[in-house]
Amino acid sequence: MAEANPNSTRVLPTSVATDFWNVGKCCARKESPRQSPRAAETLHHLHVKTSSTFVPPSKWGINRSDLKFFEKEVKSCYKNEQISAEPEQSEMIGPRPAGKRQRSTGYDNPMIGPSMYEVVTDYVKPYTKAKEGMSWALTRRPEGLLVDCFATHAWIEGVFEFITKIGQVWPHGTNSLYICFLGNPQFGVAQLLTDNIKDSPFYLALTVSKHMIVIPNSNSSIYTRKWCVYEAHLALELTETHDMKITLPWLMSKRTLAIEVAPAILFGVAGFFIGLKLISKHVQSLCGPVMWLLIAFVLCYGVGRVVHRLGHVSLRSDGHASADCVPANDKDKRRIRFNRLFMVTQALIFYEYIESFVICLGAGLSWAHFVGPVTQTSHVKVRAHALLRFDAHGKQWQDGEEVSCCMVLWACLVMCLYKILLTLIKKIATKNGGQLHFESVAKAECSSQKDSDTIDSAIEGKIENIDRDVLTLINIGRFDRSIRRNILLGMKAEVAADGINPAKIIFATIAWQFWWVTDLAGRDQLSLAFCIPILSSIALCGAAFRIGDMVVFSIDAFLTCGTFFLLLSNHSQWFNHEAVVHLSMSHSSLLLQFVCALGMIPLNAFHYYGYRARWIQWSRQHLWLMSIATDDHVGHEDVEGYKPMKLQVTSEPQP
Repeated sequence: MAEANPNSTRVLPTSVATDFWNVGKCCARKESPRQSPRAAETLHHLHVKTSSTFVPPSKWGINRSDLKFFEKEVKSCYKNEQISAEPEQSEMIGPRPAGKRQRSTGYDNPMIGPSMYEVVTDYVKPYTKAKEGMSWALTRRPEGLLVDCFATHAWIEGVFEFITKIGQVWPHGTNSLYICFLGNPQFGVAQLLTDNIKDSPFYLALTVSKHMIVIPNSNSSIYTRKWCVYEAHLALELTETHDMKITLPWLMSKRTLAIEVAPAILFGVAGFFIGLKLISKHVQSLCGPVMWLLIAFVLCYGVGRVVHRLGHVSLRSDGHASADCVPANDKDKRRIRFNRLFMVTQALIFYEYIESFVICLGAGLSWAHFVGPVTQTSHVKVRAHALLRFDAHGKQWQDGEEVSCCMVLWACLVMCLYKILLTLIKKIATKNGGQLHFESVAKAECSSQKDSDTIDSAIEGKIENIDRDVLTLINIGRFDRSIRRNILLGMKAEVAADGINPAKIIFATIAWQFWWVTDLAGRDQLSLAFCIPILSSIALCGAAFRIGDMVVFSIDAFLTCGTFFLLLSNHSQWFNHEAVVHLSMSHSSLLLQFVCALGMIPLNAFHYYGYRARWIQWSRQHLWLMSIATDDHVGHEDVEGYKPMKLQVTSEPQP
């Protein structure tokens, strides 16, 4: 294409101008170019069902190398000013004046770039027209490429913003991606959109996909369009039957991560030396080494659950402000909303710094036992006089405990750093959720009344469920079968969305094996002392990720019972003089360990058999305080039909 001077009036060829005018009219009415008139255009034979060379929509995918080629081509056209601007809004009504165009929002921003309208008009259509009108995807691979991932997005977004987010969230293990403007032919596409939506390329590509990635943009919410909401509805239905996974992008630079994590390390170092040098001489003898670590961990874990719960509610309300509160053209209010989002997120991250300080403070008090004036013998000789002998609880320690205490400290710090990472991810997901403003599928618009009626009939009776699930997707950033089931079983949406937490598995493994490690280290068998927890953690993490997110609650039960075991094992009933002297705490506490392991069975049954969900339902109806604490806006009202070993919902089918 010839270069275009952005300051001059550009006169387009008649055929291109006609196509552009059709796209422009759609844009003015907030329509998708899916419905722009193309009566005079004919489909390429690769897209005609009756053709012997027909390639089905399930094979209209592109791979990573295709996306890189597309990016390279678009950047070249953009650099040479061969991608011009979309029509002025004032020109969208009535006859179109010849050739006058202006640049879209973000056109001059290299991080956003020209809109898809501009890219399709000035690059995709000329490129595919030279290939006899086949889709861009089939020009790269005429035999087609089976789709296993579906991208839902809006044409008003910038192409560079789109490519960046696509590259960042391209699911691991998927080979091809369906993108409508690259997968669909741009000539004769109206012939593919029949009265039956289930025959459309969008439906056929989505139903064979294993993943759907939602690409928000900084210009407009895609969920104001009924087509996009319907695609979300189909994907949410597929999470029940086809194990579909839906993901929103989160993009975080290594520099941002380093800046946020560095203070946690500094707070931890400060806490350790304050505990070791300043406080230990006054309170060191109150508890044994591991007890100081457990007290710090339990305190931080309990308070952290409350703080993060409150923070999540704030993030959700700030990130999902209504359009009435934050008009699209009101930049000041939008800036205020994102400032509040930033402040809440930073408050949560600062709390993690405090956690790091407190845990390392406990570590300093713990380490003082191994380097300070208080000797092991004085702990061993402590005798209990109370009935339950709690005066001796946690005051004893044995050789080798310094190794296992270091492991506990390391695991606690990993949990802190991992929570900082999760907080940053939630911040980005909430920010993207703010770009996905959604009120109800009933309020979404459609360019074609005929298509609108068809979609309405397809979702009849499911509007409330669709609204709830789409809002849940926006709030938590991802959705799949395991998240759906965990939420229905009573788990909070944000906990379900966090998924498998390897830091919890590592800490729980060390807690369960604490006395094994201690006895081995006390006997100078350091290789075994390190290998057992490391290999066990790797094996358990691998098994958890292999099974999937359904084990999230089991991990929490594993952590809870492991912490409880380690806490009780410090009691003199098990931690006695003979066990310390003979380095046999693992044997002395074996029965207690077995009993605590059995305790995981009723905990898991309470959750996976649906009793937890029924309890939440009952508490929301009868306990005012619990109704506030469990209000997730995702609904636990569909749990009365739970039966042991089988999840049954007696209300309307879930999307």
